[in-house]
Amino acid sequence: MEAEKLFQWTANLVLTETGESLNQNQERIFYKALEGKTYQQIADSLTNEGHSLSEDHAKRLGSAMWKLIKQATGLKKVDKNNFRVVIQALMAKGSSPSQKQSTQRVASDLVSQISPNLDFPLPLTEEKKNTSLSKLNVPPAENLRGRSRPQILGQLFLGPVEIGSQLYINRQPVEEDCYQEIEKPGALVRIKAPKEMGKTSLIERIIQHCRKQEYRVVSLSFEDIDKGLMSDLDPFLKWICFHITRKLNLPNRIADYWDEEFSGSKMNCSYYLKDYILSEVEPALLLVLDDVDRIFEQNEIVDDFFGLLRSWHENANKGQNRGIWKKLRLVISYSTEAYLIKDINQSPFNVGLGVLLPEFNPDQVQELATKYGLNWCYEEIEKLMAVVGGHPHLVQIALNWAANKIMPLDELIQIAPSEKGPYINHLRRHLQNLTQQPELLQIFRELLEANAPISLKPTEKFKLLSTGLIKLENFDLAVIRCQLYRLYFQQNLT
Repeated sequence: MEAEKLFQWTANLVLTETGESLNQNQERIFYKALEGKTYQQIADSLTNEGHSLSEDHAKRLGSAMWKLIKQATGLKKVDKNNFRVVIQALMAKGSSPSQKQSTQRVASDLVSQISPNLDFPLPLTEEKKNTSLSKLNVPPAENLRGRSRPQILGQLFLGPVEIGSQLYINRQPVEEDCYQEIEKPGALVRIKAPKEMGKTSLIERIIQHCRKQEYRVVSLSFEDIDKGLMSDLDPFLKWICFHITRKLNLPNRIADYWDEEFSGSKMNCSYYLKDYILSEVEPALLLVLDDVDRIFEQNEIVDDFFGLLRSWHENANKGQNRGIWKKLRLVISYSTEAYLIKDINQSPFNVGLGVLLPEFNPDQVQELATKYGLNWCYEEIEKLMAVVGGHPHLVQIALNWAANKIMPLDELIQIAPSEKGPYINHLRRHLQNLTQQPELLQIFRELLEANAPISLKPTEKFKLLSTGLIKLENFDLAVIRCQLYRLYFQQNLT
């Protein structure tokens, strides 16, 4: 089949050029995208086929996949709209992963043929031209063909760990507590952790649990909302109502419930949810609100919005409309404390079940290494954690490289903070974020220079915690999260 051939060629190319693999959900998205489906259609189709996948999750996985293909081909633009052209053109040109020629050079040679459709990079520098996979101990591509996507190794760290993956590590009692809480009428679960610590993977399992209870599910990410909508409460709440309605495949009746003259925005939104949405769903509605920390510094709406969430939770526990509100289950995820909410009695962050996702401990890293097929002893686990701690994303990257025999652990540790290391994209992203926030950058410099944990102002502390670059010791003192960050930023900021 052409689709299967395209995918296998692409998966081999990505693994050979980047050392990373495409997971099973990305394979499914690849095939659906070949059919020209939108992300909403992809999510609906995969859900109907028994794979729990939201539109937002599909977008994140798809975006990560196009980024990898872009990196593997050396092109500046690869996305859902042009990836078929890119792959077919390279295949036709003979740039097979089984050949020793550079795919990036072949891509550059195609400029004259398809440049109107693709944005190619400048020619490779001499340094890049002279960098070969053999220098990184990557096995010959022809030897990767049979194992480029083994059942375990193919499920990787590029996004949330898919449902059913053996690579998911339970951090009990976290999961069981969430499952028990979300079944309670009017439940509110709050999940806090920096990015890439496993929030979305946990949320996907909560969603799966709720689907087994036949709950209706709506997941909204505030990363998807235009910044302009967050400066005015009325359009912001209409945005939420619209997307809840759309994802439930219900008719849009916002105009029927929005009284501009006699009711405020919060009351209109509550009426819409209670009298329309909740009356249409059985037995319950799980509403997931992801990345809510984007709202924390929106002074125009922060207090009203989070006060509204608190009121929905309280409505399920008291009042004459308690019955209908009991249908609502809320999950909210965020990266740092809601330090700008003025009235704690109007905050949803001190009610319900609070979940703080911890790093992996040595036993969990050992368990994950075993799932990757690595027979590591305690000393090897200790070596890795001395550099990256128990950070789930960083641990996964190292185990993937080791399991695919891209590089021995000792060599990986040696080059970890360098441009040739497996973490370079992750580290560059953090560096870029810091340089865009000069005040935060200065505070981080002070942390780098300190030989011991230091005290920070609340705002500074919470902002740095949300990046994941620091952690707290003794409940309040800030320290660089891991040796990898300390070494890289000492080299690049001092």
